[in-house]
Amino acid sequence: MEATNGNSVILDRSLPFEDRARRVLDHWAGGSERWLVDDLAFFLLYCWFLKHENALRFEPYQRRGEQRSGLADTPLVRDYVAASLAAVGGETGWNAILRQRGLCSCGQTNRLENMGICVECATFECWECQEDHRAASGHDVVG
Repeated sequence: MEATNGNSVILDRSLPFEDRARRVLDHWAGGSERWLVDDLAFFLLYCWFLKHENALRFEPYQRRGEQRSGLADTPLVRDYVAASLAAVGGETGWNAILRQRGLCSCGQTNRLENMGICVECATFECWECQEDHRAASGHDVVG
């Protein structure tokens, strides 16, 4: 079944994350507001975007061997993230998302502001478990 909005595409684990992001961007660029993301999908996308935006700006990320996404540094992604942020209520909406709670794979619960999320499997990870998840899965944990 064809995904019908940005949230379902961003959270669809059957494709690599950047392919999901490209698909959403292509649909949104066609003029459909239903392709904007919110809630968990926005948390995932925004954390990914912020990580890669910082990697492009700050030398320490490059020295640690962090992989950078060329997609995250495009005007289309910046515009899409800004539109999605506005749709969730701007900074007030973002802060409300950050106050939600997530469950780490270890069983610990925290506010999302204190957790990371795997871009490939959308699994929440507490700070203590993030490196374990990266090592076991090879996935990128952002947030």
